[in-house]
Amino acid sequence: MKRKIKLLHIINELEIGGAEVLLSNIAQYLDKDRYEIHVAYLDKQGTLAGDIEQNGGYVYDLSMNGRKHPFIFFRVLSIIKSLKPDIVHVHLLLASVLGRIAGRIAGVPVLIATRHYHINENSGDIRFILDRFTARFDDALVGVSDITTDRMKNIEKLKAKRFITIYNGVDTSFFNGETIEGKGMVIGSVGNLYSHKGYEYQLRILKKVAVKFPGIKLEIIGEGPERANLDRLSGELGVAEKVEFLGRCSQEEVRQKLTQWKVFMMTSHDESFGIVAAEAMAMKTPVVAFRVGGLPEVIREGIDGFLIDKGNINEFTKKLKYLLENDAVRREMGEAGRERAVDKFSITGTVESYDELYVRLLKEKQLELFKV
Repeated sequence: MKRKIKLLHIINELEIGGAEVLLSNIAQYLDKDRYEIHVAYLDKQGTLAGDIEQNGGYVYDLSMNGRKHPFIFFRVLSIIKSLKPDIVHVHLLLASVLGRIAGRIAGVPVLIATRHYHINENSGDIRFILDRFTARFDDALVGVSDITTDRMKNIEKLKAKRFITIYNGVDTSFFNGETIEGKGMVIGSVGNLYSHKGYEYQLRILKKVAVKFPGIKLEIIGEGPERANLDRLSGELGVAEKVEFLGRCSQEEVRQKLTQWKVFMMTSHDESFGIVAAEAMAMKTPVVAFRVGGLPEVIREGIDGFLIDKGNINEFTKKLKYLLENDAVRREMGEAGRERAVDKFSITGTVESYDELYVRLLKEKQLELFKV
């Protein structure tokens, strides 16, 4: 009998984030009769490791007590040589660079990278230089949106053998569209507290919206280095009592909050895709976001929510007020968003696309594997 395909994912960490949740979902939904799934991570505590293991995957912590090991490259090379995978699939900057080089040295048949982020193609940072150089080792380089794929191919002019777009997917059976009309006027956002997520805009928008809706409350899920600055700014703006930082939450806690929020806000400076927007749409929560990166491929202007020119907080405030004032419009947008998430961004479709890519590349290598 032909054997299973041995697939090794390598990623920076397994904390809750867009790339990490996507990887956990791939591990859950890929056909276990066809694939033997392994996941190695380089840093932090590995919050999602248990979910992957419960779904039949094997997880390897390559860190040193939750911190990057000083000889992390050799640990990556060692796990590849030990497992002898048919496919190495890398995610995020450091894991991509190390996984490609180690995979090339170890003679891995198929190398795939997924770009979950945008970068400055003119950056002189050695990490970005290495990322661009090692992309030539990829049998396929996947962008999570068309704009990301176009950027890699036509602006950064990377040298991967193949470029393809595969949209990130949402587990629409988990983010099931349940809504609860809670008391009060609560809006929310999800994302790590980094400067490029633009949370300072949300606090300034909150101050403006509170003039019309003095009882409004903003809940923010996420943790990160900007927390102290945001606490300080909320005090300076006089909205500290109207904003609650909920810290890092589980997927179940995120889902529960999305059942209650009236509108979802995104003020990122850039987004390659915006998985949290798709999750909000799956939960029938209309989205107001800056028109950046791949978000126009996710949100249909005036149908699922509103897209605002980056930094235009007056227009953002206007659209947010409009949704809060019009229950019928908000519900109509929520229903449209749910339908789009199910039709366009379901995790099952994403996994099917990766499965097709894996099999096609393996056949090109003329490998004799199970059920290919």
